[in-house]
Amino acid sequence: MQRDEILDMFREDKYRLRMILDQVGVSSELLGIESDTSTGSNLKLLDSTTFENNLLMFLLTTLSTSEQHYQPLLEDIDNILDLINGELKNP
Repeated sequence: MQRDEILDMFREDKYRLRMILDQVGVSSELLGIESDTSTGSNLKLLDSTTFENNLLMFLLTTLSTSEQHYQPLLEDIDNILDLINGELKNP
């Protein structure tokens, strides 16, 4: 949900997601398209309290999900694999 709100800011004409993708190499490496050489800036985005709030909520949600969902899930999967391996070694 927070990710969608951040992406919504780039669906408007004010900011360019393509510029960010170009700068981090995603355009060429992942998408196989050449970087756009037109000028522009997303620096005003850094002054946006809305962007900052959405980004921080996204980061906090990501950390919380990782710690409270994915870490325990990984431990459960490891335990299941240990049980399976134990059964295969000692049927």
